[in-house]
Amino acid sequence: MAIEETVSSLDFKALERVVTALDAAQRILLFGIGASHFVAQDLHHNLLCVGRNAFLLTDAHGAGSAALLSPAHTVAMGFSLSGITADTVQFLELARQNGG
Repeated sequence: MAIEETVSSLDFKALERVVTALDAAQRILLFGIGASHFVAQDLHHNLLCVGRNAFLLTDAHGAGSAALLSPAHTVAMGFSLSGITADTVQFLELARQNGG
């Protein structure tokens, strides 16, 4: 039942944009702080298994540096169990401002 509810709530156009961006990305940055890093870690593992250039950033200093140094063709993804983790939002904003 949980799977059916999840599928029924998906925005398939948004999902298609995400898949397209990930497919075109030369670098994928995954930000997850605290317990949220476990979800990011799972995606990181799966991306590596299919040969993608993905980086898991759970340390605030490393994440900030990676966000600031995001080259073109970088996709940055943030994971937050609460949906409002300030550090994660900041990393995503930095990555967007710097090419990611």
